[in-house]
Amino acid sequence: MLDAITEVLDFNYTLTVEPPDGAWGSLVNGSWTGMLGMVHRHEKNFAVNTLPFTADRIKDFDVGVWYWREGFGLSMKNPPPLAKWRATYYPFMSSVWLCVGLTFAIAVLNMTVQDWLQPEPFLGGLGRTWLYLLRAVVNHSLPVLPTAQWQRVLVGVWWVYCFILTTAYTANLIAFLTIPVFPERIQTLEELAQSDYRVSMQDYGTFVPAALVASDSLVYRTIGQKLDLSLLYKDVVQLMADGTHAYMELYSYNRIVAKTVYKVNNTYMLKEQLYSSYLAWHFQKNTAWKYKFDQNIRRLAEAGLVRHWHKETTEDFLGQDYERREHLAAKEQLDNKQPLSLQHLQGVFFILLLSWAASVVVFIIELVLL
Repeated sequence: MLDAITEVLDFNYTLTVEPPDGAWGSLVNGSWTGMLGMVHRHEKNFAVNTLPFTADRIKDFDVGVWYWREGFGLSMKNPPPLAKWRATYYPFMSSVWLCVGLTFAIAVLNMTVQDWLQPEPFLGGLGRTWLYLLRAVVNHSLPVLPTAQWQRVLVGVWWVYCFILTTAYTANLIAFLTIPVFPERIQTLEELAQSDYRVSMQDYGTFVPAALVASDSLVYRTIGQKLDLSLLYKDVVQLMADGTHAYMELYSYNRIVAKTVYKVNNTYMLKEQLYSSYLAWHFQKNTAWKYKFDQNIRRLAEAGLVRHWHKETTEDFLGQDYERREHLAAKEQLDNKQPLSLQHLQGVFFILLLSWAASVVVFIIELVLL
């Protein structure tokens, strides 16, 4: 943008990439820090970085026309897939398992009452009834059918119910064993505030930390109380890489800094942004020639050149067609099929060991009682 304006207005410039204190610019004890401090002390004529409007900045600087709208974004590391052993019960929701248990209890009670009313009991008590009906639940055949018609009707309905249940469970189990299951990702600021995650951010003098703590919004205040500041970017990004923090930074820069500078992959951006505002250049107060810059900045923005350059800059870091590739990478992670291994069958062996342990306990009880 600056190079394009110099060609039109015909002037030269000297650019300071980083101010001596390494800050962007905030009001501390009545004095401006960072690049805005250099402008306020007349060491520089204006600052061209991505600085949003604030009341203090408008008061002490001549703020140019806005050229880009953006807020502070939060990136997080994708949660690891769920443990393989959970696949044995994950095919059904908790409510479904509860309904299956209640249905089984009702069927056992009904069958026991029917058996008790028979002149010659078919099974002979609750202990054998629940084992008889459990065979259909675990997809085993029934060794013998009752002679009474009403009991046959109950057993027939129960067998059809268990057939549907085991078929659905088997189909879902195959899917969960072959495709990794990932926990639901945090997508909103409210979910982040309610979670155990903290937030990390570099302390370069932005208004965000103080604004979060003083916000009227409970969600913003909670995030502000969970905010950990650090002087170095690598320390802030490392907290996100460890899976304990969400990394906060201006949205565009947030998208590229972790993947290109610190090589932290397997991350995603939250949909919501914090303090989305208009970005503008900041000039010394009462700059007479600022209107010349405003005219040219407005032309660049309206012509779509700012958006084009923004896309080009992002592609320089992330590569061509980065949005489509990020979407495909996320889809491939969810669709990553793999052959079954012993690790996938941990839950099955856990159930087998549990059943063996229960059998040993029952056998010992029988020996003691008999």
